[in-house]
Amino acid sequence: MNLFQRRWVIAFYQKAVAEEYFGALSGRPLPAYQNYDPNLKPGIDTFFSTVTFRYSHSELSDVYRIQDEFGDTLYDLPSNEIENLSLLEQIGLERVLWSMILQRQEEADIFLANATKKAITANNNTFDLAAIDIIRSRDRGIQLYNVVRQYFGFPKAQSFADISTNPKVQENLAKIYQNGD
Repeated sequence: MNLFQRRWVIAFYQKAVAEEYFGALSGRPLPAYQNYDPNLKPGIDTFFSTVTFRYSHSELSDVYRIQDEFGDTLYDLPSNEIENLSLLEQIGLERVLWSMILQRQEEADIFLANATKKAITANNNTFDLAAIDIIRSRDRGIQLYNVVRQYFGFPKAQSFADISTNPKVQENLAKIYQNGD
């Protein structure tokens, strides 16, 4: 891939995230940003960089379908084989990108794909992505759930029903934690 192609892919990705992904996630297109402040120091808040960047791990799938121009599946790509560059060489970057655009993403929720629990790197190291996310939060001093809720103006959760309306989720939380705090 030459420099022009790399820049095009980066620009395409940035446009898709800014104009389509955030709009789809919020249920409506984002309005044009009007509050630019040239005196604001650029930076990323620790909470944002630790927690918000990680929520998208719930959107990962176990399998990605590589499709032809008619939408027919050419190949089911397990997520632990995404680093397989020979597939990219066989099918081509354009086909892979179009397939990823057509892939139905998982919900942004509390559930993780099985592949994230036993992710395998190119070096054959296995890791649990959720466990790493929890450890990173602890290492960076992210406050407990109720402290963060109150900081953002929400009432303290009194029970697991305040956290989720799903009875199965409430039951599983009760197995792990003594209370909603």
